[in-house]
Amino acid sequence: TELLVLGRRSDANRICVGEPNVIERAARRTDASVLVVPEGTSSAPERIIAAVDESWFAPQVVRVASRLARMHEIPLSVLHVLPPTTGAYERVIRSAKHLVVEARGKTVRAPDRVGVPSSLAPSTMRWLMQLGHEHSVPRHDTTEVAVGDPAREIVRTAMEHGPSLVVVGMRGADEAPVGSIGAVARELLTRGPMPVLAVNAT
Repeated sequence: TELLVLGRRSDANRICVGEPNVIERAARRTDASVLVVPEGTSSAPERIIAAVDESWFAPQVVRVASRLARMHEIPLSVLHVLPPTTGAYERVIRSAKHLVVEARGKTVRAPDRVGVPSSLAPSTMRWLMQLGHEHSVPRHDTTEVAVGDPAREIVRTAMEHGPSLVVVGMRGADEAPVGSIGAVARELLTRGPMPVLAVNAT
């Protein structure tokens, strides 16, 4: 598997042309996965954030993120962001252990700090449970569901957890064609304040 590593200046977001365009063009043209590290990044990640949507990239994203987390012996958070139209409710943070146990047909009472939205589609919950179960997300890792703009919620989650590496698919459920880059990946690679790894799987 090939990896293209690019740096990004801290002031690149304030310039209309230049570095962000180079990053986007490089990401479009390569078959490799792309890692972008913003200027000023000095700490090793303390957590891996696997940002997934219901696209065929999701299993690959979780697989890569899980390997990185195990390699560096740091926790993994699997994050799925729902659009605001789904309904206004608080963020859900459920341990992978609970998700796996529920997937086996048992009922587990969630901790008091966890808010479970009644409007979360059963199919989405089943998909998240299956994803974590199939890719061996261990007990100390978490599965999180947020509502809002995907790129903003991914950044918010990463910043809340401290130094993090975000892993996303090069394309997602927006069905960007092969040879292009998805809107969320583009936003994170060119503007994200933390290192971002966009997994490519042509």
